[in-house]
Amino acid sequence: MPTRQLPGLLFRRAEVARILGITPATVKNREKSARYPEPRRDVITQWRVYTLSDVINLQLLTHRVIDPTRIAEVMYDKGYRDPKVVGQLIRQEINRKSGR
Repeated sequence: MPTRQLPGLLFRRAEVARILGITPATVKNREKSARYPEPRRDVITQWRVYTLSDVINLQLLTHRVIDPTRIAEVMYDKGYRDPKVVGQLIRQEINRKSGR
């Protein structure tokens, strides 16, 4: 399913792997074996991309817990330097998922 929303909030497979503490090859293999859902594709580059919601879902599938620190580290590397903004974005997504 193509996407082009909020380019800064899209994660590539290597970034997702880093957040999950596994290798990109493991992410790929789990997608191929249907243990992970198929990722979206960027409509221009056709790269596999994951939203913040996807990343949180994958953390829950992999570890049964959400680790906002790992997400924040990757977001920092992507240019999100304000910890308040990063924390707020992550909290909003977690709250949205939990129905709060």
